[in-house]
Amino acid sequence: MTIVGCLHEALDASFVINHHRKKLNSIRIGVDTGGTFTDFVYQANDELRIFKVASTPDDPARAITEGLKQIAAEASAKLLNFEIVHGTTVGTNALLQRKARARR
Repeated sequence: MTIVGCLHEALDASFVINHHRKKLNSIRIGVDTGGTFTDFVYQANDELRIFKVASTPDDPARAITEGLKQIAAEASAKLLNFEIVHGTTVGTNALLQRKARARR
């Protein structure tokens, strides 16, 4: 299964954080931080949308922030209305390949 497929399933999973407090007009977002691209999948107005932004390996939060701002602009939504599921292919691969950098 592709990363996008996994993210799509995650959006439908029953264990999404705060699912019992779901707000009206909330936007469910799946994010996967990869080495080259950070993938976004989100559902707004019953429509599934998918896009990528270039990853920022020195600070992955920059790519995530850029994508979330793009979603906010496209959906005319506030960041407070986002429900986010995040995964990291970079972290998983580093663990599996035993190539994680030691932090000092």
